[in-house]
Amino acid sequence: MPEDDFTELSVRAVTTAAHDLGLDPALFVEELAQGEIGLLITYLRAAAPSVGDMDLRARIEALLHRLTAWTGDGG
Repeated sequence: MPEDDFTELSVRAVTTAAHDLGLDPALFVEELAQGEIGLLITYLRAAAPSVGDMDLRARIEALLHRLTAWTGDGG
C-alpha cells in the first residue's frame, strides 16, 4: 500500500473511532501509539470465553477475527 494511502486510512480510522466514542482524536491517537490496541485485543481474547451472553460473545469473537485473522500479513 502506498504511504499516502496508509496515512490517509490511519487518520480516518483514528478520527472516526474517536468521534464514535466521543473522544478527542489527538489525545486518543497518543494512547493508541502506546500499543493500546494490542492490549485491547489481548484482553478481549482472554475475556471472550467468560462472557455469558452468547450474542455478545459471538460479536466479540467476530471482531477479534476481523482485527487479527483478516489483517494478518500472511507470513
